[in-house]
Amino acid sequence: MDEVAAISQPRVLAGLAPKPLAVFLWDESAAERFFGFFTANHQNKNTRWAYFKAACRFSDWCEGGGRNLAEVKPPHVAAHVEWLGKVDPEGQGLSKPTVKQHRAALRMLFDWLVVGHVLDTNPAHAVRGPKYSQKKGKTPVLDRGEVRARTRIGRSRRRRPRGNGNRRHVPAVHETSQYLRWQARKMIAAIRPPRPRCTG
Repeated sequence: MDEVAAISQPRVLAGLAPKPLAVFLWDESAAERFFGFFTANHQNKNTRWAYFKAACRFSDWCEGGGRNLAEVKPPHVAAHVEWLGKVDPEGQGLSKPTVKQHRAALRMLFDWLVVGHVLDTNPAHAVRGPKYSQKKGKTPVLDRGEVRARTRIGRSRRRRPRGNGNRRHVPAVHETSQYLRWQARKMIAAIRPPRPRCTG
C-alpha cells in the first residue's frame, strides 16, 4: 500500500475514523479531493457521517486485500457490497437499506474523484445494490366494530348538532369510498355561496 498523504483531517471528521484511510489518502491531491467531498459537497452532518463511515469500511476492506485506489475495479466494489450484506463472521450483517446507502456513498465519492481527475472511471457506477421494497404498510385497518368504538371516545353526554363535523377522524383505512364522499361534501359546502334569502 502507498503511504498516507500528510494532510490534516478536517475538524468535522475528527474522531470518526480509528486510523487514516490509506486507500483514499495515497497522495496529497487525492486526500484533498477526498476530504472536500465530505466538507464542501455535503452540508448535512448526518449524511456526512454516514458516507464517511461507508468510506472507512471500504478502505479497511481494500487494505485487507492489499489493494490501492488505482487498482479498484467494479468487481471489487460488487464484492464489497455483497460482503456488507453477509451475516457474521463472513460479512458485516448490515440491513439492505444500509447496504444501499453504502453503495450510494461509494458511487458519489468515486464520481467526485473522477471529476477531480483523481480517477479515470467510476468503479461503482455499474454496481447494483440489493433489492428492497416495503410492501406492507404501517396504517392499521380496523373493522366496523373497532371504528364505532373509537368514534365514541371523547363524546360528551350533551346534545350535539346533527352531522359528522363533530366526530373525530379515525386514523385508519376504513370504508375509503364513504370517507372520500364525506370529504367531498364538506369541501363543496365550504366553497358553495350561501343561498339568497327571499325578502318580501
